[in-house]
Amino acid sequence: MAANGWRELCEAIMKEQDPKRLSELVKELNIALDQREIELRHGSARPQILASESTEDVPRQ
Repeated sequence: MAANGWRELCEAIMKEQDPKRLSELVKELNIALDQREIELRHGSARPQILASESTEDVPRQ
């Protein structure tokens, strides 16, 4: 997700009328914010590789 993706999710949440879709968007927002927090703590703006995307060993910093 792009650095501003969480902002776009917030806007979508404010406009969403369907409760099920709203719940999905809130879950996506939580994931995006968790990811952003990790990026900021590690001083990196690069996206983290999800475990489901790769089974290869990824070097740790």
